[in-house]
Amino acid sequence: MPKTTRSRGGTISGLAQNQAQEPLLLGKRLAIRDGRIEFMDGTGALPDTVLDRDSAGVLRMTGTWKLEGSASTSDAFTARVTGDAAARFVVNADGKLEWGAGSGAADTNLYRDSADTLKTDDGFTVGGYTTLQGAQTNGDFASLGDISISTAGKGLKVKEGANATMGVATLVAGTATVATTKVTATSRIFLTSQADGGTVGFLRVSARSAGTSFTITSSSALDTSMVAWLIVEPAS
Repeated sequence: MPKTTRSRGGTISGLAQNQAQEPLLLGKRLAIRDGRIEFMDGTGALPDTVLDRDSAGVLRMTGTWKLEGSASTSDAFTARVTGDAAARFVVNADGKLEWGAGSGAADTNLYRDSADTLKTDDGFTVGGYTTLQGAQTNGDFASLGDISISTAGKGLKVKEGANATMGVATLVAGTATVATTKVTATSRIFLTSQADGGTVGFLRVSARSAGTSFTITSSSALDTSMVAWLIVEPAS
């Protein structure tokens, strides 16, 4: 191993002319060989982690890089474009991903909300198709395009019950009042006989009270049919 010296500025000089054969050893855990920084476990084993130049402006590391922060919100990794006032991409120590425009605080995120659940507090746009093996939403679902069910045998399922948008009602003397808070002044209410009874007539919505109920009336006062109903709202 050749003699080496270190200047006050931190430059190491006097290295071997051929570092590929004669690395500079710094203790038992670090070696510099031909521009590569090699890390070892200190037992004399071969290096297990290497940092070197891959190509112009590119560093490469073999092994795993572990980043730690003192708090879950600490920045573990940031990226920005030269001249930006703030980072455009941030990885927090807890794994939360944040994005911004580079001019201020991040405005978009993606993070673990609970076990097996990812969440964003912002919008999410998919340019192509999205395949969901199972999906659930606790709020409104809005689509800017058509909703297509392209597999035969699949369809739309609507939960029935109190204050629902779909259900059945049995006519008594040709009429029935359906109580549901979901009916509005502009609701489109669809009716069809589920099981005919008595003297069957034509069905219509004869009255409605927004937020309270609507009334189904048959043209026959002797109609006792079971009527299926469905409420659909026009989109804004």
